[in-house]
Amino acid sequence: MVNKVHSLENDTNTSKPMNGKNLFKIFHQNIRGLKSKVDKLSNSLLPDYPNILCLTEHHLKNFEIYNLPVDQFKLGSKFCRHEYKNGGWGGGCNFVHEDLEFSSISLDKYCKEKDIEVCAVRLKITPIQLVILAIYRSPSGNFTNFLKNLDSILNTWHSNKVEFVVCGDINTNYLENCNKMQQLDALLQT
Repeated sequence: MVNKVHSLENDTNTSKPMNGKNLFKIFHQNIRGLKSKVDKLSNSLLPDYPNILCLTEHHLKNFEIYNLPVDQFKLGSKFCRHEYKNGGWGGGCNFVHEDLEFSSISLDKYCKEKDIEVCAVRLKITPIQLVILAIYRSPSGNFTNFLKNLDSILNTWHSNKVEFVVCGDINTNYLENCNKMQQLDALLQT
C-alpha cells in the first residue's frame, strides 16, 4: 500500500516531468508473457508514461529481456527463471523511464523460483531514496520462505531515508481473512 505522493519538482535527477501532473507514477501489471505484448503495453500507457513499469510473470529468459525494446524505458532490474521452463513461467522486472537516474539492487540471493522472484531499483527523490520492488510468488510457492526472504530484504535496505514500494503478484487472497494475509500485513507494517 502506498499512502504518499512524491513530487519531482525538486528532484535534481530529472530534467523534465514525464506526466502532466509532475507526480511520480508507478505502473504494475501481471503481464503473463511480455514478449508478444510490448506494443499493447506501450499503447496503453499513452499519453502520460509512468516513471516506473513493474511487470510480473514476464515469462522471459535473460537474453530475451535484455534485448526487449520498451519505448521510453530502460531495463532497471529483472529476475528470470532458470529451472521451471515448462511448469510455470514467472519472473519480474522493473523498467525505468529513460529520463530518470537509478541504480539496480541485486537481490538474487533472496530469490527462490516460485517462492519469491524479486528484483528492485533505487531512485533518489529528494529528500528520500525510493526502493521499488517487483515481486512474484507462485500460488504453489512456499509462503514461509517468501515471508522470510521478504523480511530479510526489507531489513537489509531499511533506513530513515529509504521508502519502499512493493509491487507484484503475491497470490494471497485479500478477500478472505486468512492467516497468510495477516502474516503479510504484519510484516509490511513493521
